[in-house]
Amino acid sequence: MKKFYLLLCLAIILFYLLAIEHNSIAQKRTNLKLLGIIEQGGFLPKLIPPEDMTEIEKAVAKTFVKTYPGGNKREAYSKNGEYKILKSPHPKYVGDEKAEMAPIISTLVDKNGNILWRGETDEDVFISNNGRNFVSGNLTYGVGIKFYDISFPKPIKSYDIGFDGGAFSDDGRYFIAWAKDLYLFEADGDLLWKKEFTFHGTKKAIISSQGSFIMINDKPAEQPEQVKQSKRPFEDEKPSFPIPIERINKIMRVKILREQGRFVEADSLEKELSKLPPTEKIEPKNIKRRTPIKLPRNEQCTLTILRNNGTLQVISLKEPRIQEMAFSPDEKYAVVGCNNRALLFETATGNLLWEYECERTNVVPYIYFIDISDKYIALSGKYFPILGKTYDAKNPQFLYLISYSGEKIAQLGINDTGIPPLAISKGGKYIVVRSSKSGKIHILEKK
Repeated sequence: MKKFYLLLCLAIILFYLLAIEHNSIAQKRTNLKLLGIIEQGGFLPKLIPPEDMTEIEKAVAKTFVKTYPGGNKREAYSKNGEYKILKSPHPKYVGDEKAEMAPIISTLVDKNGNILWRGETDEDVFISNNGRNFVSGNLTYGVGIKFYDISFPKPIKSYDIGFDGGAFSDDGRYFIAWAKDLYLFEADGDLLWKKEFTFHGTKKAIISSQGSFIMINDKPAEQPEQVKQSKRPFEDEKPSFPIPIERINKIMRVKILREQGRFVEADSLEKELSKLPPTEKIEPKNIKRRTPIKLPRNEQCTLTILRNNGTLQVISLKEPRIQEMAFSPDEKYAVVGCNNRALLFETATGNLLWEYECERTNVVPYIYFIDISDKYIALSGKYFPILGKTYDAKNPQFLYLISYSGEKIAQLGINDTGIPPLAISKGGKYIVVRSSKSGKIHILEKK
């Protein structure tokens, strides 16, 4: 009997020690501290040390650029937060409803409020981190870009090309622009090359920190012979993320607006939608999954990585879509978000190193934004409910931290709405998550 109690005591002690060890591991995995939430127009939390405030402010500016690539109606920022464009209506066109694509007055200032340049630009403005060069265009109409240098009062170069998006490299030396085709310019507007693409689906392109690599979620018109493929087997019946019923109805009603040729501002969209007759009711039982666009079996989704000399490699992914992409600061790696999975590639070779899948329970996590520090990878996104299953809607957004080896470091739910652009501060100590809908900014510290 004594031996039995002795063994029982040893078992209890062992279980206790294992529980402590498991708890310490769990704490390490979720060691994210919320320092504060900034409301629109608010101030940074007082808990942040003064010496870290600058890096936090830069991260906040970076989330603004991710939310509004060409700025909103009032302002635009450089990605490092050092420079800002203040926008105001052009007095010549105020009240003129026929003045489509009318220019605006832009004022470029530095972080101390010093005015560096003032003049006419198009509506959307992209600012280099060097504060000297910037580009303007009109993303609404998707045509034409102009290059500026603060030493000159007017554009130094302009191109009548399609324009659905653009970005400067972090070092300020290069600018990429894309619509159906992809263009690489030097910061002063000299065109280095143009590549034609097939325009399969929604296109997005990014450029690495020093402009050595460019990545685009499309296939070149002339595809190289060697095509790398991801190792994940293709699943014909793999569902994409479900869309709530009310969202589907809204999409259909917006389509009606467009067919009628009516273009409305985002602020008045809900009001305009309410005026339309209700569309045919869609029953939940009839919507089991969202069917992706049908492309050839081995070319469901294509990722192209280009060097700045124009040479390229094509990666054929057996995925329904690519939502987000990011380069590591040292340009050695690229992370791609496909629905609820993140894929890490080696940029020099295009080799797939690993895949990480965000957990699915009664919801489908959908990755919208990615940022990478020199220590870890951050994924942010939104949960979508699975039809017919209940779930806790308290934290509809999520944040994952993943190591370079593909291991989860931390996971956090965020109680906010909209989609959550995020940015990591230099050194990786802080993470900033912005809500695209409420405008709230969550400041998190990684211990």
